[in-house]
Amino acid sequence: MTSNYYKCISAFPAAKPPPPTPSSGLADNRAMPLPPPPLRRHSNKANNELLFKGVLCALIGLAVLVSPHFITSPGMQGIVASSSLVGWFALVLGAGFIAVYARRRLTGKTGPSGPL
Repeated sequence: MTSNYYKCISAFPAAKPPPPTPSSGLADNRAMPLPPPPLRRHSNKANNELLFKGVLCALIGLAVLVSPHFITSPGMQGIVASSSLVGWFALVLGAGFIAVYARRRLTGKTGPSGPL
């Protein structure tokens, strides 16, 4: 009698195991696709202000770096020459602003959103 019982149970097809779930416990996302990423659009005013800041910082940095060569007073020349680190910082900051402006202009209005 026990052998018939096991034969009947084994005659049914085996059920498929459920698909593995992600280890994070999040639901499967195949049923509904994600929306497209948002587009970040910058106004022309914001772009122009960024360009203005970049050019102004770069000019200030260049002025601080170059001015010790044109100052005749040795005391003042030493003071301005000792602040060359500030000039390099302003120059790099201005170049960064100009690079962000150029990146925004090259991607146009259809570029993906990003931190910049």
